[in-house]
Amino acid sequence: MGMLRGLLCLFFVLPLGAFSALEAHPGRHYVRPKPSPANHHGSGYHQHDGFFMRFTGGPAQAESMGSFSEGDANIPMGIGGFAIGSSLSSSWSLHFSIVGSGVSDPNTPVWQRPHGARDHAIVGFGLTYHLMPSNVYFSFSSGHAVHTIDRVERSGNVLPEDRRPEHLWDGYGYSASVGKEWWLSANWSLGIAFQALMIESSEGRFTSSGPVLSVTYN
Repeated sequence: MGMLRGLLCLFFVLPLGAFSALEAHPGRHYVRPKPSPANHHGSGYHQHDGFFMRFTGGPAQAESMGSFSEGDANIPMGIGGFAIGSSLSSSWSLHFSIVGSGVSDPNTPVWQRPHGARDHAIVGFGLTYHLMPSNVYFSFSSGHAVHTIDRVERSGNVLPEDRRPEHLWDGYGYSASVGKEWWLSANWSLGIAFQALMIESSEGRFTSSGPVLSVTYN
C-alpha cells in the first residue's frame, strides 16, 4: 500500500511542479532556431570590388579646329578605350586609362591631307563611379595627349616620303563616358555607353564622341 501511494504521488505531484515552473518563467522554453537563408553566391558576386578592367569601342563623329585644319571639320571616326585598375569601394574604381580616336580609310579626305590616317589618344588616369544596383556608371580620365597622321594613296599604301608618322603636336586630353551595363556572370558585364574625347594644345583643339559598347571585368 505504501508503494502505491508513492507511485500516485510521483504521477500527480511531478507534472504539477513542472507546470508551475513554466508558469513562473514563461520565457524559458525551447524555440527551434530558424535556419539562415542559404548563400548561393560567394562574396563579390555582382559587386564592384578588387581587380577592374574595361574595354570600350564604337563609331564617333570628330571635329578639329586649329592651325592644322581648314576651319571646322567633321568626319566619321572610331573611338575606344582601355582601363585597368582596382576598386576603391563598392562604387569607386581608380584606373590607368588609354582613350583614342582615329580614322584609317584611305578613301576619306583627312582635313588638309587628300587621303590619310589620323590618330588622337590620351594616356593617363581616371575614376569611375558605379551607381548600384542599376549598374549605371560615370567615368572620367585625363592625361597626356598625342596626335599623329599618315598620308596614304587611294590604294591604301603609305607614300614613300611619309612612311613614318608625322607627329603634329602634344597636348592635354580629357575623356568622359556614361553608360549602363548588365551582368553576364559573377564578374563580367556588357553594356552601352556614350563616350567623348577632347584634346587641347597650343596648335588647336580636337573633339570626338559617339556611342560605344563596353565590357567590364570587376
